[in-house]
Order: sequence, then structure tokens, then C-alpha cells
Amino acid sequence: MNRFKSILTKDLGWKLFSILAAICMWFVVLNVENPVETKPFSGYVEIQNENAVIDQNKTILNLEEIKETKVNIRIRGKRMTLDRLAQSGGVTAYIDLSSIGENYTGQEAVVPIKVKLPAITGESVSVEYISPPSVTIKTDNLVSKEMDITVVKEGTEQNGYEAGDLKADPEKITVYGPSAEVAKVSEVRVNVDVSTIIADAEKECTPVAYDAEGNPLESVFLSSSTVKIKVNMKKVKLVNIETSISGVTADGYVVKGVTASPDSVYITGEEDVLNKIDSIDIDSVNVFGRTETFTTDVYIANYLPGGVSLKQGSSEKIQLTVKIERQSEKTVSFNSSDISVSGYNKDNYSVNLEESTLSMTVCGSEESMKKLNDSDISYEIDLSGLSTGRHSVGVSCKLPDGISIYGDRPVVTVDITENDNSAQNQTQQ
Repeated sequence: MNRFKSILTKDLGWKLFSILAAICMWFVVLNVENPVETKPFSGYVEIQNENAVIDQNKTILNLEEIKETKVNIRIRGKRMTLDRLAQSGGVTAYIDLSSIGENYTGQEAVVPIKVKLPAITGESVSVEYISPPSVTIKTDNLVSKEMDITVVKEGTEQNGYEAGDLKADPEKITVYGPSAEVAKVSEVRVNVDVSTIIADAEKECTPVAYDAEGNPLESVFLSSSTVKIKVNMKKVKLVNIETSISGVTADGYVVKGVTASPDSVYITGEEDVLNKIDSIDIDSVNVFGRTETFTTDVYIANYLPGGVSLKQGSSEKIQLTVKIERQSEKTVSFNSSDISVSGYNKDNYSVNLEESTLSMTVCGSEESMKKLNDSDISYEIDLSGLSTGRHSVGVSCKLPDGISIYGDRPVVTVDITENDNSAQNQTQQ
């Protein structure tokens, strides 16, 4: 025991000195191998407490620009600590919008960039440099406005069909966003593809806001991401245009014909309604007092039956050309024997037409007059309501189209007598 004690106490001073020297050398080695230095870091700005702006009914205009701001940072600390920071990626640059009111002018706010470091036990680091030190936030009032939804047809309908009414449900939508951006919204539009629809349908479509130039606006929000579009499909039918005239031309002139351009139109409607329509009749062409060919425009919609409309894209007007020529006249002669008789009972009465040669003047276009033959005209008298005796009866004529009687009708003398068997029958009765 005494020997052990003597070993411990022998040269005690030198032993203590050696221990102190060893400790000092350890600290020297630490300072040489793990010195205090600075290290650069970089990252993009993160935003915290964005609701602090939204709660003031405002929105950040340059939000994406802020998020893309790259921040350069220098941190001072021990080399090993800085190396661990670099490996962990725990250095974060951020702005806190909860303090925006400290330097807020109403439209802009300068917000300092802060650095968040992970906790490192027993070690201390400090931020020596941040660039940029702050960012400027630009804001605008958050507003809304209600707008009608415009429904636009896309694609081509299948043959025999047309999309009629395209109705949005709901018919209105609310646009939200910065006041300057909402003011740009000229239209909220929904495009509907009708190329595959052949019956009434309901489609779910995406509404999009557009400016006055037709550019989509991504800086605003809509109260609904989809709307339902009700599509009413109608049948399509091609029908001819039929025309007739009213009034009379000036004396000595005749209507040669009326042509329509186009001479047929596509109409739409319910199938049972279209099945009853074979043509569209235009009967309002007045030629009163006319002496030469003329054209006139007619709005075809005025002549369509109820429940029927023109196919979309069709011209609303029909151009009518009425050809008028100076009339040609011709005197036609015929015998009373050429006249057929109707309107009497052959069993009870006899009819005798006085033998005579009759004549009348007919008129029409020069071309129609050249083509006219005597065999094209038929003559008839109607004795309905006449009693026995002698009568003067006007002769009716059936003439080819485009030709008419000019002046008075010819008159034939007719004798009506009662048959003997008629009197006997009446006596027996």
C-alpha cells in the first residue's frame, strides 16, 4: 500500500503538467481539425400564414414570383456542424405573412426573409448573410361578380339532326379573383361537342372565363368547376320553296314566272311536325302595276309554321325574282259544239246550244303564245240553278299555265227543255 502511494505521489508535479499539456493539445487538435467558418446555402422562399392576407379580402398578385425567388444564405459555425446542415438540407428560407401589417401600404408590403435552422444540440450557428433580405408582396382586393354562362356548340351534328336549345344549369356562375383580373372577364363560356348526340341529352362540361379578345383567364376562379348542359336535338328536313303572286301587272304586261334563290331550305323541329310539311309557301309577292322584271328579299322565318325554325347557319332571306314581260295577245275561235255542258239532269232535261262560232282574246308571254295550240284549250258551261227556257251563259275556259283571258268571256245561247218522261214521272208521283 505504501509502495503504491509512493508511486502515485512521486514526481506529482510533472504528472499534473503532463495531464494539462495533453488537454491543451486536445483543444488545439479540435480547433485545427474542426475550425469555425462560414458556408453558403441557397433555397426558394416558402410562404407561411398566407391566410393573413386572404382574411383581409385580398389576394397576392405575385405569389408565383415570390415562390420562385432564390435566396442565398451564409451561415457561420463549426465545420462539422455546417457539413451536417448541408447533408440534412434543413436550412429553410421563408416569409411570415402574419406580420404583414407592420409595413403594409394597402397594395404592397415589404416582408423580411427569415431563415429556419434545425436544432443542433450543443452546437451554435449564426446567419451572417441573406440575399435578398426581403420580398415585396403586391396585393389586390379580392372581389366577385355573377355572370351568365354562354353555351357554344362544337362539332358537326350527324346527318338529319341539329342541336336546338343548349341550356346551362345553372345559367349563371360567380367569378372570383383580384379586382383587376375580374374586370377583364368578358364572358364565361362552355363548349359542348354535339357530334355524337342524336337525342336529347345532358352533358357535364367545364366553364372557362375569357377576356374581350377571347383569351382564357387563369388568374380568376369560378364558383363551380363543372356545369350541366341540356341539349335539345331536333330533326332536320329539306323542303322546297313554293311561290305565288298577288295583284295584277300594268295593262299589257304579264308575269312569266317566279324563281326563288335558294329554292329549298333546311328546317328543324319535332319529327311529327316536320312530317306534315312538304314545302314552304310564299304568297306575298305583289306584282300590282309592275312593268318589268324585279327582285325582292323575303324573310323565310315569317312563313314557317309554329314549332319550326331554320337550320342554324341557313340564310334568313330568300331572294325572289319575278320575271315580267310585255304580253302577247291572240284571238282564239271555236264552235259552240266544242263546249261541254254540266250542271243539269240529263234524264229530265234536254239542252241545245245555238250553233255559232265564238271567239275570245287570250294573253300571255310571247313564248307561251308561240307554244299555244287550239287543242290546249277546253271550254265548258255550267247550267246549275237554271230553269227551262233560253239563257245566255258565259263560257269558262281551261287555259295552260301563264295564259289568261283578256277582256270579256264569250257567251253562248242555250235552250233548256223538259223531257216528256220527266213530266210523266212527276204526275205519277
